[in-house]
Amino acid sequence: MPKRILVAWNGSAQSAAAVRNALPLLKISSEVTLLVGENREALPLWMRLPPIDVGDYLRRHSVSVKETNIEVPDSEAGDGILKSAQRSKAELIVMGAFGRSRFREWVLGGATRHVLEHMTIPVFMAH
Repeated sequence: MPKRILVAWNGSAQSAAAVRNALPLLKISSEVTLLVGENREALPLWMRLPPIDVGDYLRRHSVSVKETNIEVPDSEAGDGILKSAQRSKAELIVMGAFGRSRFREWVLGGATRHVLEHMTIPVFMAH
């Protein structure tokens, strides 16, 4: 079981599913780093729900979490996730997959594709 887990969060439905599905692992880990990236909402501002405080959600579920922000352009998000995992000595990355359509992800690249091509530790993804 991984002792140190990095959660990559961008507020998407995919990252929410990944966190929810990985909750049993997060509860038994000794260190969880929450990497908060830019919220990539596709809906207009007036149609959005309030942002989810995933750190608070995890703490309510007895997960001890250390939050950190990542401020990189979309094109470097995958590399930023992997570098953050390395810095925190994570043994597992939890993240959403394919926040864009698969075609756009394939054409433009993206964090999912970059992480899958360059990962050196296990990755728990939800789509």
